[in-house]
Amino acid sequence: MGNYDGFKFDQTELIDKVTSLSPSNVTASTPLPFHCVLVSNTSKEIDKEYLKRAGMLLYIAQGTKPNISYEVNFLARYFMGPDNSHWEALENLISYLHKTSTFGIQISHTKEKPSLDCFVDSNWGGEGNRSTHGYLLMHGKNPIMCKFKRQETIVASVAQAVYMALSFAAKEELWLFNMFQPFLNIPCP
Repeated sequence: MGNYDGFKFDQTELIDKVTSLSPSNVTASTPLPFHCVLVSNTSKEIDKEYLKRAGMLLYIAQGTKPNISYEVNFLARYFMGPDNSHWEALENLISYLHKTSTFGIQISHTKEKPSLDCFVDSNWGGEGNRSTHGYLLMHGKNPIMCKFKRQETIVASVAQAVYMALSFAAKEELWLFNMFQPFLNIPCP
């Protein structure tokens, strides 16, 4: 949807389709419950319905809802033999999406001096003692890249996890800076 201030991208129709597959009376204000701990099931049987819903959520996350990328990828790891706790977490995420279905990505024109900003965060010792980091790159007020990734190395402290996250984010920011600088005249820090 566009107007003179910019554009808003959302996927309300697809989100409505996903929520219609999961009629639930759960009302969630967060994508996952606080301290959500899920355990892998020993079953090797693929649950096609769980996989279908997780796949639809992955598509939504890639398109206009980067704020749920971590949660969707976390839940997608359990497509083989999900139990009730996995389904409850998936239903919680779908309920959150329903509640925030009109939220999307806003792209707007800015008269401010152009800048390339990066926001980084990391946890420490997540599932399997591997930290997960995420970063968001913004041009002015516009998001241009959002990424979440499980770190491949087990680190000894939260400082090391954040340092690794900063390293990954800095590489992406430098690449984007070199690409955009010639035609956007972004000042070099």
